[in-house]
Amino acid sequence: MFLLLEWGGAALLCLVFLAASIHKVTDPDGFSKIIAGYKVVPSVFIGWVALFLPWVEINIALAILIPKARKASLVMGAGLLLAFAALTGWNLLQGIEVPCGCFSNDGGPATWVSVARNLALAAVALMTNYARIHRVAIGK
Repeated sequence: MFLLLEWGGAALLCLVFLAASIHKVTDPDGFSKIIAGYKVVPSVFIGWVALFLPWVEINIALAILIPKARKASLVMGAGLLLAFAALTGWNLLQGIEVPCGCFSNDGGPATWVSVARNLALAAVALMTNYARIHRVAIGK
């Protein structure tokens, strides 16, 4: 049971992080416009974040597939998803319409559904991590 939850969650999160990073890597200029819309990164760093963040997502996705790196990558992935949810939620509360930027640079605006999706994915990451820790602890 725990093995199925661990591998299922790991596979889902790997695919999500890879799918989310593809458009960012191929169009960093478009992604930098999305980052600028959130108004949380100083303008001097926006280009660097647009180049760096997609590779963080790719590395998290690939590290999730490595059993010895899975625990750390799931925690980092959950942290990243929670940060995205918080930044999106903050902008929505301020009445600022920001582009989602989740799976496309051309996508529509972020909504509370975007926030809920990121929170749900963070929960999957934490449950996957729990399943791994529990499975390793009982030796199965």
